[in-house]
Amino acid sequence: MTSFLTPGLDMPQALASTARAGFAYLPSALRAQACDRLGSKLAGWPLEKAPVQVGSVRQHADMAAIGIDRWKSIGDIDRLASEIKSALDGSGWIPNEATLMSYAGPEAGISPHRDHRRFGLFIAVMSLAGQGRLTILGDRAGERVLADFSCCPGDLVLLRGVGLAEPADGSDPRPLHAVSGPSRGSRISLTFRMDTEVAA
Repeated sequence: MTSFLTPGLDMPQALASTARAGFAYLPSALRAQACDRLGSKLAGWPLEKAPVQVGSVRQHADMAAIGIDRWKSIGDIDRLASEIKSALDGSGWIPNEATLMSYAGPEAGISPHRDHRRFGLFIAVMSLAGQGRLTILGDRAGERVLADFSCCPGDLVLLRGVGLAEPADGSDPRPLHAVSGPSRGSRISLTFRMDTEVAA
């Protein structure tokens, strides 16, 4: 396989959309074979229960933080992060954090939240297995839906972080969003972030 990412993706346009609107959705951004390879490599990775309550946010998921020092030993994680970074050459985004998430059944998910301010430029959420929804919201109550994506294996969602662009109305640049669990089975996602508080 010459590339994990699907040929012909307009990643610069997706980044421009993320800067402008706060998010971008790229269906089938990752080749099916790449999803299978990553899924196989990560199938036995030890997961822990995510904290059920973080402030006003409720979570029902299993998760694992995979340090950048482990990426090369896994190989494919390092390769995928490098391909996304290369496709957005010049953006200044240097991923240094990966989070593996598993959502089991319809009760799983994360209530409306924003990613931490320490995550710079943008967040890249890649779906590896299963199906679940990622919803962009205009309010914490979840009543004003701005966009709703049914994330399937290979789909990529970019979310605006701090420093990519400031909204014209002066609002928080980080989009408020929620994650819903699958109607059946499990959904697995892998998220890359640039933690600006980590020493280079």
